[in-house]
Amino acid sequence: MIADVIKPYALLAGALAWAGSLVAVGVWQRGDARAIERSAWEQRDNAARRAAAEKIDELHRQARQREAEHAARIAAIATDHQREITHAHAQRARDLAAARSGALVLRLPATGLRANSDTLGAPGAATCQRDDGAPGELPGALAADLFELAHDADDTARQLAAAQRVIAEDRRVCGVE
Repeated sequence: MIADVIKPYALLAGALAWAGSLVAVGVWQRGDARAIERSAWEQRDNAARRAAAEKIDELHRQARQREAEHAARIAAIATDHQREITHAHAQRARDLAAARSGALVLRLPATGLRANSDTLGAPGAATCQRDDGAPGELPGALAADLFELAHDADDTARQLAAAQRVIAEDRRVCGVE
């Protein structure tokens, strides 16, 4: 009789142990499956991140290279412009000195002298003749002033040309041609 009473409890205990082992194995396997799945998507994600990082690094390298090339071109433009300015200022100084010393003279065409001689008062008394210069020759101070104006215009033209080169380089870098 006790065996009859213990037998159902033994069977129930065995069934509970068996069910517990099934639950334990299921939980363990579920955890493994979750870990395997997590590992798979982490590997895919890491591979995508590595590829993206490599692409970003390549794009950064290309951008830095383009920036360096652009900076070098702009520096070359600045160097050329500075060289032109230096040369122009030296030429300006030579021209002004030559105009003031009389080594470099500006002359008016003979037709211009005849047309303007009536307005000067006496026939044949052109301004250049009153200053003891050769006929049609402008005085040195006036020639120097004209050279100053011409050199100022040349300076402006050089500045505009350099600005145009910088703008063209910037447009080239930006892809606007």
